[in-house]
Amino acid sequence: LPAGNAAAGGLLTYTINAVANGAACGAITNTSTIAVPSGFSQGTSVGSTFTSPATGGSADLTAQAVVDPICPSTLVLNKATTGNAPSGGGPFNFTLTGTTQTTGTATTTTPNATVQVDGDTTTAGIQAFTIPPSAIGSNVTIQETSLPANWSLQGATCTVAGNPVGSFAGSTYTLPNVAENTAYICTFTNQAMANVTLTKTGPATATRAINYQYTLTVTNGGLTPTAASVVVQDQLPSGVTATAVSGASCTNLNTAGALLTCTIAGPLGAGASASFTLTVSAANAGAITNYAATNSTGNGSNPPSAPGSSCNSPATTPPTSCANAPTTVSNAPNVNISKAFSPTPIASGGTSTLTITLANTQAGAVALTGLAFTDTFPAGMTVASTPAGAQCGGSVTATNGNPGSVSLSGGSLAAGATCQIQVSVTAP
Repeated sequence: LPAGNAAAGGLLTYTINAVANGAACGAITNTSTIAVPSGFSQGTSVGSTFTSPATGGSADLTAQAVVDPICPSTLVLNKATTGNAPSGGGPFNFTLTGTTQTTGTATTTTPNATVQVDGDTTTAGIQAFTIPPSAIGSNVTIQETSLPANWSLQGATCTVAGNPVGSFAGSTYTLPNVAENTAYICTFTNQAMANVTLTKTGPATATRAINYQYTLTVTNGGLTPTAASVVVQDQLPSGVTATAVSGASCTNLNTAGALLTCTIAGPLGAGASASFTLTVSAANAGAITNYAATNSTGNGSNPPSAPGSSCNSPATTPPTSCANAPTTVSNAPNVNISKAFSPTPIASGGTSTLTITLANTQAGAVALTGLAFTDTFPAGMTVASTPAGAQCGGSVTATNGNPGSVSLSGGSLAAGATCQIQVSVTAP
């Protein structure tokens, strides 16, 4: 240090600015010694900051200062995956507080792998996260902020020297009051999942008291097979009865308006589908909707949300896959057919026009297609002239024989409508 001058009884102050070695942790002792200039003698009193084991000794001129620098800590963050996903999974993204680098990402490439998240992307290789001195004594948090489809966060752990530290809630792990010069090791574990979705089809229209069918299909679009059989619940509309099932086993058959619980034997492989068919009949005419639901995990349990118009609302955990099929049920066709001759009566060998009227005017009538009939004449009656070929939306033919006849095929008739077929005949 440079020499200094001070008056008798005065004070000389020297300031030394120093920076602790980054690798140095623990107390650092700095020692200063004063050399007595020629012509001066050592005093008999010792300053309060000096070490003086023996008055008059050279130690009287030595002072020490002890500095204990705050050292950084490290955080190794691992990503572990389970569930035998064929090609691993990712990316899994993290956000941290209290570390020098505050984000990280990891992707696994093999089933059930564990990889370290790079905590310093500016340095070659995979590095730990640094908890700087400014964060020592504060909380450090690690949150998994996003993960790929068909994966779930199963849990997380953090340890120091093998001993658990901190707490986990939701998707965030908290390390409280982090210590200096400490190595933290944290692992977040994700599970590859099955992802079962349900679709349902049925006819747009059906006839009351006549059997029709619904087909329900489950598809595993996830990464792994389901853990068990797949359970589908089907809520039949009021007045609708399931009389048979194929491709699954179902409870509550032959009960109108029942909640069916149907089981498809599993496991259902990743990418695989399975279907079953319900045969039902409706007791009443009107618009109905059949609802169904399944647990998306395919774990053999009932769906978290019951089938219905509010299925999976609000969203459940795990999710519920919902499906429905609307159908309009009509009364059975009830077409009235009437016949008349004009003129009537008919003299032997005379001609008359036979008019056949079809009326689709009963309550609950629906549009009809594929109408067909054959009307056979009385013995000896013949066709006087070929009738028009297109009548009642279909094809009309007349034949002479003994007796003759007139026929309609492929006819159609709107609900509430009537149509007529005419043919000229000769009396026997």
